[in-house]
Amino acid sequence: MAAAQTEAAFQIFFSIGIQRIQDRLNQLAQRRTAQWRLMPQNSMIPGLAGVTYADGIAELAPPFLLYQPRSLTLDVLDMAFPNNPSVPAGQRFTNPEKTDSEVLMFLRAFDFTGNNLTLLYNPLTSFRCIVYHELLHACGETPEVRNIRDGAIRHSMIGCDALTELEDEQTSASR
Repeated sequence: MAAAQTEAAFQIFFSIGIQRIQDRLNQLAQRRTAQWRLMPQNSMIPGLAGVTYADGIAELAPPFLLYQPRSLTLDVLDMAFPNNPSVPAGQRFTNPEKTDSEVLMFLRAFDFTGNNLTLLYNPLTSFRCIVYHELLHACGETPEVRNIRDGAIRHSMIGCDALTELEDEQTSASR
């Protein structure tokens, strides 16, 4: 089930296209930044413990810049991430040029009850959003490539919202 859902997320991501994803990420980041500038900057963003509006604005300041990886490997592992069992996934570059990437899914971080995969530590985060987060890294959105923060806002909140919007538009257009 996890491998099939991960492969489906890969297919959707790349069928949307890197440029469309990058454009939507930047549009959504600009909209969210404009909204957050109206808020008290030291107030916490709801649902993100310890993250202020000022932190969110700073995290979204650099524009998203994606590239198409030359190769991408998926490994779905029946294990926990070493030293931190709550980590559901990871990404690493497999060559010095950072054009080849591997996405790792750590199944022990998920609950397989019923037909849905949910995170053990945060059941509200969708499995697909976790995959999208790692795919953004595989396309260059990493601290190693861009000297940016790998944060809950940039790659999880904005990344998932933008990709969900694009996925919905693609589904509506194909009807």
